[in-house]
Amino acid sequence: MPTETAALGIVQMGLGQVGRALITQYIAAADHYPWLQYRGLGDRSSFIWRADGWSRAELREVVAAKADGVSLRQYWSRLRQPHGECVQDRFDRGPELVARFGGAWGDGAVALVDVTAERNTYPAVLAARQAGAHVVLCNKWPLAVDQAEYDALVRGGTGRLLYETTVGAALPVISTLDALLLTGDEIGEIQAAISGTLGFVTSAIQDGKPFSAALRDAQALGYTEPDPRDDLGGVDARRKALILARKLGLRLNMADVEVESLVPRGLESVSLDAFWAGLRDVDAEYTARVAAAQERDAVLRFLALINGRGARVGLREVPRAGLAGGLTGTESLFVFKTRRYGDQPLAVRGRGAGAEITASGVLADLLALRPGAAAATLPERRG
Repeated sequence: MPTETAALGIVQMGLGQVGRALITQYIAAADHYPWLQYRGLGDRSSFIWRADGWSRAELREVVAAKADGVSLRQYWSRLRQPHGECVQDRFDRGPELVARFGGAWGDGAVALVDVTAERNTYPAVLAARQAGAHVVLCNKWPLAVDQAEYDALVRGGTGRLLYETTVGAALPVISTLDALLLTGDEIGEIQAAISGTLGFVTSAIQDGKPFSAALRDAQALGYTEPDPRDDLGGVDARRKALILARKLGLRLNMADVEVESLVPRGLESVSLDAFWAGLRDVDAEYTARVAAAQERDAVLRFLALINGRGARVGLREVPRAGLAGGLTGTESLFVFKTRRYGDQPLAVRGRGAGAEITASGVLADLLALRPGAAAATLPERRG
């Protein structure tokens, strides 16, 4: 491992809302953490590697350029005297990218940060792990691969693998679960309002807003995935439930997580414009479902249930006066029923979506990688 004074290089994949917020937060805190240093940035167009690091001024330029719709490749081409190396490797060509900068990744000297929403970053993430780098994931897809690939990722490196923000943005969900497991508690069940996005939508329709308008608002605020059908179809919640289930030792794949899709029939594969136009047709249906729940002093919430028998997610009626019934906006809720927390379950509750919140959780994971710091290791669990 690096010495206490060694720098930890950050190689960041993704410069969307979360990626830009992460860089901005890093710049604001950089004086307090001089051992952190950006060395690489990547988007869909290219990667730019600077072995001697990026200055804060350069990082500000990149954030501004990306906010204006400029790709990294275009940014590089505009520089009069560029320093560093720019390569046009795609995310799915991760092994080639890691091999190009081989020696720089070893011994925990680099942390690869995946803040994309891309399905094809697994090869880069695995290659970085195998090369000895730390990995910090905000992107859920590398953890939602088939079980054998998941096993290879989790067991395949000497660096640490951190992914707090894959489940509850900056909420301490993974770390709480790790603490329970590390200290020998037994998890009987996890109940969770697992999607901040759908929490926002169900809270809004409960207040009388049409379903389609509530989803539009969620997208405008940056709460949804790039394609909101990933939220409505339960894809996002399904991935989170799978991540939690695997932490409990269950050997499951995405297809094993039962899901109730909220994508209206016929809109699954149409263009986004056609999807938004057709979504208005279900507004009356959801208005009726909300009214029916209210008659039973209940509300609608999109919930996950994970236990030793498996995992499922879907829209449920819950008592208005219960923990889930009291959620508002993008609040998420994770209730752990364990041997120690039996009749009074342990609950983690708070805002579960948003670029600024999520970026802060990624930064916290990076700060946990301070050179010289040791990490507790969970015993291997088998379902």
